[in-house]
Amino acid sequence: MSEQEPHLDWLAPYRHPSISAALSPANLEYYIKFIIQMLHVQVHCYSQDGSLLLKLVAEHNEGFGDPLESDPDFLAELKDKAQQERVFILSDHGPIIYGGLCVNEQVIILGPVIIGTPQDDIGKLHGMRHHCVRAYLTKADVPSFSSALLLLHSIFNGENLSLSAFIARSFLNSTILKSLDRKVSDITALNIEGQPHHPLSMETRVLENIRLGNPAKLMESLDYPYPGRRGTLARDPLRSEKNIGIIDVTLSARAAISGGLEVERAYVVADAFILQVEDAKSPQEVFAVKTAAQLRFAQLVKENSSTAEDYLKLNQPPARPAAVAAANTAAQTAPVAETPAATEESALERQDKIVLTIKNYVQRSINSKLSIDSISRDLRLSKSYLQQIFKQKEGVSLMRYCRREKLKVAEQLLRDSDYSIAEITSMLNFCSQSHFTQCFKKENGITPDIYRLKNKVTI
Repeated sequence: MSEQEPHLDWLAPYRHPSISAALSPANLEYYIKFIIQMLHVQVHCYSQDGSLLLKLVAEHNEGFGDPLESDPDFLAELKDKAQQERVFILSDHGPIIYGGLCVNEQVIILGPVIIGTPQDDIGKLHGMRHHCVRAYLTKADVPSFSSALLLLHSIFNGENLSLSAFIARSFLNSTILKSLDRKVSDITALNIEGQPHHPLSMETRVLENIRLGNPAKLMESLDYPYPGRRGTLARDPLRSEKNIGIIDVTLSARAAISGGLEVERAYVVADAFILQVEDAKSPQEVFAVKTAAQLRFAQLVKENSSTAEDYLKLNQPPARPAAVAAANTAAQTAPVAETPAATEESALERQDKIVLTIKNYVQRSINSKLSIDSISRDLRLSKSYLQQIFKQKEGVSLMRYCRREKLKVAEQLLRDSDYSIAEITSMLNFCSQSHFTQCFKKENGITPDIYRLKNKVTI
């Protein structure tokens, strides 16, 4: 902007009409404008002597109370905290939080915001607490709100703080830490009294059998009478069992990924089982769902391994004559340099990793329009090498694999959801419903609507 051009007041839509003082440095207002646009949060700025320099509010909060104006003691507490800590976040009355920082001895206060969905009752209670009518509360989450504060602090105070450490410092007070120490002592006492946790070997065996894709051995591990007890992860027995179930499903998904299951597929299955755990009405139902998840993951790994083994069998080189085999055996006993073999093995490992990366990319992008060009561009691999290595390893062209994976998702949606065929076509980014129907029939032998009639899951 040249010096002759008029200054644009970016904050005009948000500025309180009775307050017009400028902040120092001048570009502080510029950054605050973006914070308001991102978080829709109310901002107060105070000078070193405590007078209000700037009040920035959302356009639609007329008629709401302002706790910082009606409760001078609370305002003084926030100002002191900003001057002492330079940047802070404070929980006030349950899910309501404020944040602030000190810049050039000016105090900037953001808030109040509510963690969760704003409710009239909470706004009224917060207003009563600070001697005003219902307070205006903006919905926010702690990481985003804290990030905005730390960004301003970094720009204007030159200090780069860890987001995780900042949040922990703000909310983990001495009372919480003492309570944690007491809980550790209580659980230790339970162990001394003969109620220890299950041994680690139980978890290790279960996860190893999932990784190996061995459902039969997994059932043996689950049925084994291990000593001890499961942990207590909540005071309510059902909530505790649900928390344990969620952890077990998550660990099972990780084990299946280690066993070769595609990452995105494992995550989708895990999400579905975790949601089912949340819907459970009793600890017994949670246990049943969690066990079903462990068995499902073991079976998926087994099926995935079988597919790979079948392909290897079909693509094995022809048997060599005995004389050639004997000559090769003799050659193997002679001292040879290990570098070529090691290089070949390393190249094969790299190829396997590339194929796995391609498959994970396809799973993550299943709702996108997949093409050789887009995959090549995003993975930074040449188009010819991409197609060659995938066909060599998987026995199917990359684009046919993409189409098959999309159709697998389509089958699941036809069976388990009420989405129309037109909606499924759009979700999976087929160019038209007729093209989707044509591809589906070519792969499955029947049209999508017939498939749904035959396979629809009803509850």
